[in-house]
Amino acid sequence: MSAALITLLACGAPPPVDSGPLETITTAPTLPLPDIEGVAWDAVFTDALALAASIDARAPWAAHEAALALGAQGCPDLYLGPPDDPLADAGDGGVSWSDACSAQAASFSGWAWWTSEVLVTGDASTPEGATTAASRSLSADAAATDGDALLLELDGTLDDALNRTVAPGYDHWTYTSTVDATLGGTLGWGPDAAVPGGLRTDLYLFATGGDVDALEVRGNVYLPEHRLHDRFDSLAVDAAFTGARGAAADACTLEPAGTLSVRDADAFWYDVVFQPRYEDDAADTGGADPGGYGACDGCGTLYIRGVEQPQLVVCPDFDGLWSWLTPPDPAEYVPAGRDVTEEGS
Repeated sequence: MSAALITLLACGAPPPVDSGPLETITTAPTLPLPDIEGVAWDAVFTDALALAASIDARAPWAAHEAALALGAQGCPDLYLGPPDDPLADAGDGGVSWSDACSAQAASFSGWAWWTSEVLVTGDASTPEGATTAASRSLSADAAATDGDALLLELDGTLDDALNRTVAPGYDHWTYTSTVDATLGGTLGWGPDAAVPGGLRTDLYLFATGGDVDALEVRGNVYLPEHRLHDRFDSLAVDAAFTGARGAAADACTLEPAGTLSVRDADAFWYDVVFQPRYEDDAADTGGADPGGYGACDGCGTLYIRGVEQPQLVVCPDFDGLWSWLTPPDPAEYVPAGRDVTEEGS
């Protein structure tokens, strides 16, 4: 008898028992799926796309300007250059405010810093045409209130750029926008807005129009107080769309390449996969075509919690997409006039 076993017996512990071979699990547990009875999936994903395509730098820029218009000289003070705030995520140049003050129409707290530039060259009546190049950026951790009413909440960064060339019989424009911010307040996202209660987003958008229609959208949106179709509080998109105008002969204009996703308040994700977004996506199918993956038919198969639902084919309405997309007016890139001073003066 070994010394180890003698020690165990002496202490009153039972000797080890052979329990036999371990049980082998041959099937994975099935994830419970949520109740989806009565959900109008075509409309859900149509509206999710419409919301994503509408989120760009224009609304928060306009809301910030509208808030400043409610201020007064000295509230908030405007300065040339970045704000004198160690927490401010700002670059060089530009215009800023950093204040905690009250004017007759609004009270302000926090800081904001922005830049903008517009350059027009050429003549639209000539064959060479006129080219407009406009860009702007805004970083802020700011709030504007009127009593208990929140007029503006803007916490994060945004930027966009417009390039447009117009000549006789020719028009081509590109628009790029990135918004990584929390946005709220009645000036831009009030009770009558499409998204009451504001939103949190990290979204990139690139669109072309005029002679060629194309759209790329990547990112996500969270709706803290609003529910899309009374159920979904988040959406995610990674998709590229090709419009009929200017499309190559072999291009698919019926659906995007990529995915659209929505999440309900119970954290269940619902994904619709269309054509492969990237080369690796196509390779991952192994030659298979689950749910029409890769087919240019305007539809995709729904996945719930990553599980394919072959019986649920989703066909969002993409016909109105190109009417949603319009380029901004270059005049919007020129900030409203207010007296500014050198920082520290």
